[in-house]
Amino acid sequence: MTGALSMLASSSKKPFIFSPTISANTTNYNLSTAATAAGWNGTDRLQATLTNNAYVGSTTTGAALTIPSLPTYSTVNIINNGVICGRGGNGGNGGVSGDASGKVGAVGGLALSVAYPITINNAAGIIGGGGGGGGGSAYDSVEPENGSGGGGGRGHTPGSGGTGGIAGQAATKLVAGAGSPRGFATFDAGDGGDRGAAGQAGSGASAGAGGNPGAAISGYSYITWAALGSIMGNTSG
Repeated sequence: MTGALSMLASSSKKPFIFSPTISANTTNYNLSTAATAAGWNGTDRLQATLTNNAYVGSTTTGAALTIPSLPTYSTVNIINNGVICGRGGNGGNGGVSGDASGKVGAVGGLALSVAYPITINNAAGIIGGGGGGGGGSAYDSVEPENGSGGGGGRGHTPGSGGTGGIAGQAATKLVAGAGSPRGFATFDAGDGGDRGAAGQAGSGASAGAGGNPGAAISGYSYITWAALGSIMGNTSG
């Protein structure tokens, strides 16, 4: 009975109402952290409506937007009119003399992490970051020369190009980076992936594979969709 009365008291207590609007580009947004900064005590139920009118990204491969576990009876609605996008993966480095193998491109970053039931009206996009391009093999049997670097994956924070005899191109927010072409005694590197796409593998017998794309959503089963919109990348959970 005591537990039931406690739950009833929690559900009848006035919630903390939090209605932020993201109107300028931001990174690594955590709903709980933002609500706490606005005065929420972290234990009262939260009634949140988050409107995104901008670009929410990430500076790491961690989630661009995180909805963590919240107190029972909390409610969360997200209206996404902008873009939620993971970081681009870095390009793999080219092989070097003595270790001719090109390196694997880095995985792209996660867009949205959810650990509590929410409702989303997705009028725009939720997109995983592109994977980095694989590094090209070195060919050091004749004349040593470092392999070419892979291109960076596209994302809110673009992936950097891999190092090598010829460095790969960094991505931008608009385009993935190109892998460098072969040198005198090396092989081509792979291009970085577009948003939600894997990077390309480098060339040569021991080239690096392209990096996997970042997931669009982790914790998909927690979501009720008012509108599905565009989702680019894998989903899980």
